[in-house]
Amino acid sequence: MKKTLIIIILILIGFSGITQNKSIRTIIDTLERFDNKALVNLKTYSDSTLIEDSQAFLYLTTIKHSKFKIFPNLFKKEIVADSVVFHGLRTIYLDNGYYKHEKYNEGNLTSMTFFNQSGKEISEQEFNKNNHNIGPCGNNMGIFLIHGQKK
Repeated sequence: MKKTLIIIILILIGFSGITQNKSIRTIIDTLERFDNKALVNLKTYSDSTLIEDSQAFLYLTTIKHSKFKIFPNLFKKEIVADSVVFHGLRTIYLDNGYYKHEKYNEGNLTSMTFFNQSGKEISEQEFNKNNHNIGPCGNNMGIFLIHGQKK
């Protein structure tokens, strides 16, 4: 009886950790091609909800990624990717209807404007008061779009 109860408890604990992952996808529309870069429009969706709409330059690059955390410099894999450098307008939409416009020039943030759910411009303090933004922690080394499929 005790063994059966323990097994049931372990199974319930195992199922409690299972959650449904959100499906994040990015749609890329090429606006203009250059010799070493492409100007694109990026639309990022979480499930079916638009969470980001932006323009950016994509630069072809490679990333060296360590296969093992124990020996990070010993075994490295090269991954082909596009480096995302924002240029123009980037709009970030939040779950509660608030959103913000960020304007970029070749990756440099030039201005930010904040809006409430009715589209009225608000201050940064009011935006942050109504939205609890956490992260990212640590160094943000950039945004990359990986070529190929996850293995």
